[in-house]
Formats: sequence, C-alpha cells, structure tokens
Amino acid sequence: MKDQKLMLAMIISIGVLALILFIGIIIFICTYHTRIYKHLKKPVKVTGIIDKTEYVRGSNDYSGGYEVPDYYIVTYSYTDNTGQRRTASFQWSKNIGKAGDKIALHYDSQDPQDSIADCQLKYGKNLWWKVLIALAVILVPSIFIAFYFGK
Repeated sequence: MKDQKLMLAMIISIGVLALILFIGIIIFICTYHTRIYKHLKKPVKVTGIIDKTEYVRGSNDYSGGYEVPDYYIVTYSYTDNTGQRRTASFQWSKNIGKAGDKIALHYDSQDPQDSIADCQLKYGKNLWWKVLIALAVILVPSIFIAFYFGK
C-alpha cells in the first residue's frame, strides 16, 4: 500500500514538473520577439519596403527523424532618423509579401541597425490561444485516463 502511494506521488510530481517545464518553454517561445522589441532602447515605428522574399526548401533527414520545414527569408530596407538606408532580414514560415510591398517595423533610434518587423511581434500574441488548445488536448485526456483507470 505504501509503495503504491509513493509511486503515485512520484508520478504526480514528475507530471507537475513536466507541466511547469512545458509551460516555461511555451512562455519563452511566445515572448521571444517581444523580448527583442524590449531590447530596443528607443523604438521608432516606420514603414519599410520588402527588397526580396526568398523561398528556402527544408531538408528531409529521415535518418535522424527530423524534418526541417520550408521557410522564407524576408529582406527589407528602411530609412532611419539620420536619413541612412538600412537593410535587415529575418526568417518566416510563410510568405508575407513580394518585392516592393510595404512592411511595418520598429527600429532602435540609438542603434538603427537593430530592427524587428511588426508581423514578428504579432506572432507571439497569436500563438497563445494555440498553445492553450494544445495544452488542453494534452491535459484533459491525461487527467481523465488517470482518474478513470487509477482507481
């Protein structure tokens, strides 16, 4: 009887620790771009121009069991507060435009080369509800199974 209670306590402890770790990783992922934005000392919002969007096909490394997804490299340019033209790029999972399209972004007026696109900031905000659904899909059946079969 004591062994069963000890085993149950260990399983619950490991489950709680795994849940805390999972939530911590999700918070880290969802706030990544916001932390970059907060790194900008004096952010200025401007409209830039997409210079090019390059499609990169992911790789299929079946021997390692990992598949790198396809992505786009978006290169954009903007004019800073001194009138100098700046260029930057980022990877994105979907196409956000073609060459010549406008893109909203923020750059640091003290270090104008540091910038982040508006779509990157919105990504983390839109990710929260998907994470909550995924968490519910994982937790609800697990709790149901634990209580139903744990008797």
